[in-house]
Amino acid sequence: MLPGPFRIAACPALALAMAIAAGLTAAQPGPLIFDFDNGFAIGSAKAFGATVALASQAGNAALAVTPKDAAGWEGVTLTFPAKDASGTLGAVMVVRNTGIGPLAIQGSVNEDNSYPSNTGFLRLAPGQSDTLYVHFNRNTPPTYLPSYLKGMKGLPGGYTEHWEIVDLSRITQVQLSVNSPGPGRGFTIDDVRLWGVYAPPSETELKSTFFPVVDSLGQYRHKTWPGKAAGTADLQAQRDAESAELAAKAGPTGWDGYGGWADGPKREATGHFRAEKMDGRWWLVDPDGHLFWSNGITCVNSSETTPVAGRENYFLNPPGNGDYRASNLKRKFGSAWSTESANLAHKRFRSWGVNTFGNWSDGNIYGLKKTPYTVNFATGVNKTVPNSLDTAAFRATVKGLLAALKPKVADDPWCLGVFSDNELNWPDAAGAAVSEDYFRIVSQEMKAAMPAMLYLGSRIHVAPEAVWRSAGKYLDVIAHNRYDYSLIALPLPGGVDKPVMITEFHYGALDRGLPHSGLRSALDQRLRARLYAGMLDECLLHPNLVGAHWFQYNDNIYTGRFDGENYNDGFLDVCDRPYPEMVEAAREVSYRMYATRSAGSVPQALRQGSARVTWSGIFPGPMIDLLGRRHETPAATPRFAVPGR
Repeated sequence: MLPGPFRIAACPALALAMAIAAGLTAAQPGPLIFDFDNGFAIGSAKAFGATVALASQAGNAALAVTPKDAAGWEGVTLTFPAKDASGTLGAVMVVRNTGIGPLAIQGSVNEDNSYPSNTGFLRLAPGQSDTLYVHFNRNTPPTYLPSYLKGMKGLPGGYTEHWEIVDLSRITQVQLSVNSPGPGRGFTIDDVRLWGVYAPPSETELKSTFFPVVDSLGQYRHKTWPGKAAGTADLQAQRDAESAELAAKAGPTGWDGYGGWADGPKREATGHFRAEKMDGRWWLVDPDGHLFWSNGITCVNSSETTPVAGRENYFLNPPGNGDYRASNLKRKFGSAWSTESANLAHKRFRSWGVNTFGNWSDGNIYGLKKTPYTVNFATGVNKTVPNSLDTAAFRATVKGLLAALKPKVADDPWCLGVFSDNELNWPDAAGAAVSEDYFRIVSQEMKAAMPAMLYLGSRIHVAPEAVWRSAGKYLDVIAHNRYDYSLIALPLPGGVDKPVMITEFHYGALDRGLPHSGLRSALDQRLRARLYAGMLDECLLHPNLVGAHWFQYNDNIYTGRFDGENYNDGFLDVCDRPYPEMVEAAREVSYRMYATRSAGSVPQALRQGSARVTWSGIFPGPMIDLLGRRHETPAATPRFAVPGR
């Protein structure tokens, strides 16, 4: 535990250095798996689509991996006698990009080449090194724990519920790979080891000193971290500091009122959003006729609740309805908290270079009509879609629902588009027929009720090919929720050329007081922010993608929302404090997003030598990671010099 409360740090690098200096690395690296210095048998490294060799690196031996530049995944699998990793939090390894271009590297840990595996991801500029972290998920907590802690997907001590589960009692391999890397790529691996201690509270602790779990602000009581608030004075100090920052960094230049590209090519102004393909790339066009790329964040609201009934001992002075977000906004802004926080959301978005309120956002906030937004309606179809629909009844229901929605959004130029339902589970065998009926009917009724409005579909997560083909026939833009580290490839079938919008993705870490990192994990906030920025860049460079929306605006509360999610998935913590690393990353990519999108790469003005400057420039210079390791960001990849910053 860190001594004393941390106040707001001036920059992410400083915050991280402070944390390390104060002892945040108490969970030290665990047992070594490979360091390649002690007689490593190179023949035991199983390369696929690559060659491997031992190389000297800073006086140490490292494993050098050189892909052969063929399509698909290329890398190396390192096998070892089964190890019991159940007492650790994950695995870490130092990776250096030795090639001529940027590299996105996936690491995985599993047993006997089985699926699923636990995975991690790292993006590196040429010459750059950093720590790749693979977090270990679990699905069985200690037997005594659920009787004390209920309604939480993440539990103190390192338990994180997930669908990707491996047998941690016998891990047997580590794999690192890149996808279709291109010529001149390569990387080295060193110091592969287990990390951290899986240490849920004991039953004795739970019976004595553990409860309440959270303090009066909704923060975890048993840890301290950079930015943790001590009370109302800290919330108000952060309010004033952020106000000055937003005034100094009001937003990108060259944007129109909607966040469209005012300095770009002018198209016809229709008073509504639409999709259009230009020079081989899909775009949205905003109501004023400017090209628009939807950079969004979902769930923009002033409320985040946690169930209290039956768990009263978890809380120290809980607010009504367990709404810690609203309670902290009242502390921060006083009696005008609702108006102040609503206006602040729009100011933040503009300053961060974010131009869309994504799904599940509050109408009282997007209703101020300062930032474009999306809306959703539920058709009433089962979450698990049946093999067939009563098409007449379904059409009548959709018609009635859209009649109720029409007065709210049909004539509003700020409404970017409409979703129906969310992440439906489609039947494999009958997917073609039922998805054809579903998308056809909703599309037809949308066009009848609101002909100028974009229909964005059902926010497809995983679905058979037939569902994507049906979506391609009837949707204006295909919404796709994608929880992965990278695009690699969109699941668009051959012959389907439609605009696509990523409408959910996120990454989280365990270094800021929450017990679950979310659906994809990073070692710390610095690397979380780089994963975010890298995904935005990939989306900007894909010709079909017209937007990407982060899930979500604010973190869950430690004790979990209605379904137990207690993820570090926000741009804000429970005290409404923006994560400085995420804000910096958003500005870094978003302020030049139209230049990036139009060029199909980061424009030459933002390059240094032959190195493509993207996410590598977010945190320049030497960095100390959460393990106390020092990493160099090469001088050839400086910070962006972005006009308007």
